[in-house]
Amino acid sequence: MALGVFIKKDKQVVPANEIGFDEGKETRLENLIIDNPEIFPVTQISENSSLWIPVSKQLHVVTGHPDTLGVDGDGGIYIIENKLDSNNDKKTVRQQVRDYAHAFRQLKESKEGWKMFLDKIENANKSDSKDIKERKFYNKDLKKILDDEDDVESDELMSNIKRNFDNGVYTLVVAIDRISKKLRVSIDGENELDGKILRMFALEVKEYEGSASNEKIIVTSTYPYDLEELKRKSITPRFQNNEKTFDEQFNKSKLTLEQKEIFKNFHKKLVEIASEITFNEGNLASILPKFEVLENRSPISLYAKGDLILQFDMIEPFAKLHSEFMSQINAIPDIASAINNKKSKKYPKFEPEEWMPHSEKILGILEQIFVIPLNTGN
Repeated sequence: MALGVFIKKDKQVVPANEIGFDEGKETRLENLIIDNPEIFPVTQISENSSLWIPVSKQLHVVTGHPDTLGVDGDGGIYIIENKLDSNNDKKTVRQQVRDYAHAFRQLKESKEGWKMFLDKIENANKSDSKDIKERKFYNKDLKKILDDEDDVESDELMSNIKRNFDNGVYTLVVAIDRISKKLRVSIDGENELDGKILRMFALEVKEYEGSASNEKIIVTSTYPYDLEELKRKSITPRFQNNEKTFDEQFNKSKLTLEQKEIFKNFHKKLVEIASEITFNEGNLASILPKFEVLENRSPISLYAKGDLILQFDMIEPFAKLHSEFMSQINAIPDIASAINNKKSKKYPKFEPEEWMPHSEKILGILEQIFVIPLNTGN
């Protein structure tokens, strides 16, 4: 049984009214997700990214027209099929989304497969339909879509997307207004059979009227409920960096001798204070120092070539720590001034000459906020 959604206004609590989706109107559900990518549960299913980017809809493949195609900041590719629970055709939705993945996997076998994949996205986004023209990706190819995003290194992300395309790795999503027991059973079965490469989950989306006339409340849930478990089962064959690839790229970097010394000391201290050090996936190697107080999320990413990224958005669920981290980082005048001029405010990237003069202060902030509270039991 679904739990109620309530609105508290002044001292009164009243139930919110579900708006619902008109029968046969999957397009409104589809566009609700496309136009509000924040509601997509990417942080639960992606390894190191909180960014999900819809890149196309209704593009043509040999098995039909996938409703939505999206990518995350790690280069993961998502195929979404939208269905309403009232739709009698919903029984075939799992097979539909799987057939689309098979079509893309067949496409990659062609000598020009990657180019054909990009052409399909571009052609779908050039549609003259009013629906497509109102979407953010209208008249854009994949590279342009990524370039327009504030929070990505588009060339690296493009390379990671291609790697997943070449390996036939996709995440399949059934977006629906009510996750039924039959759908849960079917998704469990699908993930048992092929959850390593073609993992699948359902995304339930409900919309309610708020207290104001123009206010809407969107409530989402997923099945499996714990997407972390589904993520752990995945064996996505992307290039995994390690200490060797990190050191190789560091040794080939254009850092000066002085900068390399600062980098080494910074790296060494991170290893000492972090609860765990992991490495990213992709062409440009970086380390991700994770902290237990953040449930092993990483507030920064240090690239072997010398760049430092502050991952404000990754730790946003920890409101108090997030606020304190941003406050203390912005208390460094040069860093605060640089952030104001950065394209991305969620993941500001600093070149060596920008952050290295403040490396000791940054380390002190990381230790003070994410290590000391845990050691003192606060």
